[in-house]
Amino acid sequence: MSLAFTRELPLFIREFGDFIRELRLFIREFGHFIRELPLFIREFGHFIRELPLFIREFGFYS
Repeated sequence: MSLAFTRELPLFIREFGDFIRELRLFIREFGHFIRELPLFIREFGHFIRELPLFIREFGFYS
């Protein structure tokens, strides 16, 4: 049991290090997403406000 544990330990440490690196990357990317969210909501609001005008202009009403 002890021998198997010592043999698997370096692999576990390497895999755990990869996990921590991926977690840090995810947290950083999620922070960028949160920072951009208000801009996206504002732009989406402009799009929704302009949609009826666009539909009227291009004759999508029957």
